Amino acid sequence: MRPINSLFSGWLQQVTRDDQIALIFLVELWPQIVGEGLADQARPVALDKRVLTLSVPSEAWGNELSDLGRTIVKRVNAFWSYSLIRKVECKVRAG
Repeated sequence: MRPINSLFSGWLQQVTRDDQIALIFLVELWPQIVGEGLADQARPVALDKRVLTLSVPSEAWGNELSDLGRTIVKRVNAFWSYSLIRKVECKVRAG
């Protein structure tokens, strides 16, 4: 099975120029992009000016993902075959 980016690369790049639409795609495709384990702990909640905000369950997860930020950026951008994000920030979920 080919990744979605190989099937719809040009179309996906056009559609995801709008941050809100790109976020919808990121939320839906997140487990495929980063893997189920990471997707269970960190969820995309905002995208603004190529900065992706992830909701995490604890400060410890936020610190861990800060260390993995570049890797996440590379994975997302490789999935899209396009520079969709430039930075990842983490926000600890309430409750």
